[in-house]
Amino acid sequence: MKCRWSIAPPQPMLARPLVEGLPVSALLAQCLVNRGLTEQTRAAEFLQPRLKQLSDPFLLPNLDVAVERLFLARTRGEPLVIFGDYDVDGVTSTALLTEVLSALGWRVNQYLPHRLDEGYGLSQDAVENCLERFPVKLLVAVDCGSTATGTIDWLRHREVDVIVLDHHQVSDPPPLATALVNPQSGTGILLVNNRQDACPTFKELCSVGLAFKLAHALVKRGRETGLPAAQEFDLRPLLDLVALGTVADLVPLTGENRILVATGLQRLNATQRPGLIALKAVAGVKGPIGVYEVGFQLGPRLNAAGRLETATEALNLLLAKNLAEADPLARDLDARNRERQRIERQIAEQVIGAVRAKFKAETDYVIVEGQLLWHIGV
Repeated sequence: MKCRWSIAPPQPMLARPLVEGLPVSALLAQCLVNRGLTEQTRAAEFLQPRLKQLSDPFLLPNLDVAVERLFLARTRGEPLVIFGDYDVDGVTSTALLTEVLSALGWRVNQYLPHRLDEGYGLSQDAVENCLERFPVKLLVAVDCGSTATGTIDWLRHREVDVIVLDHHQVSDPPPLATALVNPQSGTGILLVNNRQDACPTFKELCSVGLAFKLAHALVKRGRETGLPAAQEFDLRPLLDLVALGTVADLVPLTGENRILVATGLQRLNATQRPGLIALKAVAGVKGPIGVYEVGFQLGPRLNAAGRLETATEALNLLLAKNLAEADPLARDLDARNRERQRIERQIAEQVIGAVRAKFKAETDYVIVEGQLLWHIGV
């Protein structure tokens, strides 16, 4: 493939203040300018991401409504169910919220759909199966639900409140959820000093990042209202899950994602979470963990179960309380990942064979191959 390089022109007038003020080399200053980081404060925050740089979680659209409904459920003693997605982002989000809500006094259940039997997202079949197992009046849809208008209407008619915590594109019209917490929705964005451009949009966040923001909001509100469990609750140990889900979901590592991943990788390297210790062992990760190790060694093993059938094993691994519980789950996920790789190789060989047999470069501009028996998750 021939590449055409577009070289950014030097901008010494913008780079010089960074060289003198930070201080950094002229080359690094020009790289920062190329990324639109011309102000010293923003450039310094980019180079040294810190948790204190995170914005107020209540700036997220409709997060205040979600928090109010969750605290109402806690006051009433209502059980709730977290309905997650089956990829790493959905599983880490579900695990994170399970840990936080359980620790703060909520009655929490989890449900992950079966890829082959129930399809993707907040489908009607999956929701009916979920409510049959957990007959609740509050459902928190994580990493899904932004287009599930029909399913959410069905739930509303059965007096089930729905909180959607998601980062995917929102349907038009949007679903009539009790609270739609999605930075893509464009609704409920608060202003900072009446300036829209001063307010973070949070559009870079994936669902586990949003789950962390919700957890932050719950702890913050809990401390304001004198909730004993919230006073000493430490959110930082959750950052290993945030880094894992964010890197695996391939969202841009900009804005708050850069902060969450930078601090989260530090936590992941020192994690005491039994499930991740066991996962690192079966993946053969022995050195420092960076984005490569997450993206190509840990993430695929967590993803494998959900791609083939259901991600319940991956969720159970992240929530495991000890290594005796975690080790067999990690080995099972490793085996499923090898199975997924085998199926993928078989399909790739069939595709390549079919294309070689009939492809004509002169007339074929697009290649689309499919067979009914190919695994939908692979």
